[in-house]
Amino acid sequence: MGIWSAGIMTYRAFEIAGKRLGRHVSIITPGVNKPVIFSAFEKLSPHFDHTVFVGYPPFVKDVVNEAVLSGIPIKNLGLKIYFAGETFAEPFRKYIASETGIKNRYRDIFNVYGSADLGAIAFETPSCAYIREQALRRKDIFHALFPNIEKAPTLLQYNASYVCFESVDSEILVTGDNALPLVRYSISDHGGVFSAKDIIERLGSFNIGKHTLEKATKAKFRELPFVYVYERSDFSTKLYGAIVYAENIREGLGHPSLANHVTGKFTMTTRSNAKHDEYLEINVESRRFAKISREVKALVLKRIMDALIQRNSEYRNNYHALGRKVVPAIVFWNYEDPLYFKPTGKQQWVLKKRSK
Repeated sequence: MGIWSAGIMTYRAFEIAGKRLGRHVSIITPGVNKPVIFSAFEKLSPHFDHTVFVGYPPFVKDVVNEAVLSGIPIKNLGLKIYFAGETFAEPFRKYIASETGIKNRYRDIFNVYGSADLGAIAFETPSCAYIREQALRRKDIFHALFPNIEKAPTLLQYNASYVCFESVDSEILVTGDNALPLVRYSISDHGGVFSAKDIIERLGSFNIGKHTLEKATKAKFRELPFVYVYERSDFSTKLYGAIVYAENIREGLGHPSLANHVTGKFTMTTRSNAKHDEYLEINVESRRFAKISREVKALVLKRIMDALIQRNSEYRNNYHALGRKVVPAIVFWNYEDPLYFKPTGKQQWVLKKRSK
């Protein structure tokens, strides 16, 4: 993860864990230097039982894709994936598992929730990943766990001995001890909190209990409280009054049928044409060496539309009323084009509205 604050904290966490457990752990921090990462896969990974690859989801996906193209036997490295920086759709987890040869995606691919204010404060467990997958598969489970929202939240657990979460009017407040202790501090995220008992009781209505979770994930259920978090308003744009979330587009581009054509990265914005009509523009990054044919363009649009109509009721209503006016304009860009997809730092998913 390089020299970012999250990278330094993650480095120290692995270093401390390795010493406490008496494990032989080697840690490198190449940042976004892909040749160094590939070199580590080829020269270092074969000497270890497992390789834990830590990073920002879109960048990790790029590395995995390019490693496969470069002939690196990535499925033989015993990979575990530790994501940080943002949420992702469940098809993305399945895709990464398939490409890397990971057999238990619930246990060996997980996300961490952190902030510059307190560091890593919550983490996905196998139970979290399975519960989230079921909630996205079944609307009744989704609304029982995440009422009054339509975006796919990240579901995590946390150690209440170190940090405490509260939800006030759907705003997440956190209390924790740091260089500067924080008490009921707003980190500008939204979501809610469950006790372990509460979430099991809610899932019980759907015949999902601790035994089900442990059998499905092959991992022990942890008696820790849960927090769910969904994206802030700066991860959305408006189109004819409807809020369009980056999560909706990410889910569409993450469909397995597009894996050989696009990276999953995009930048969206609401623009106005010469007639002052609003339209949604989505700039999409093509995979390296991919040929974007007319058929591929049509498929990308279909997958995005499917996700928007299925997941976003405001957009769905507008689509039924306005038709083609709300169908997005998709612009395809070469891999790592510097305008929208410069390979440094985080991807900018949403641009502020501007006229064209």
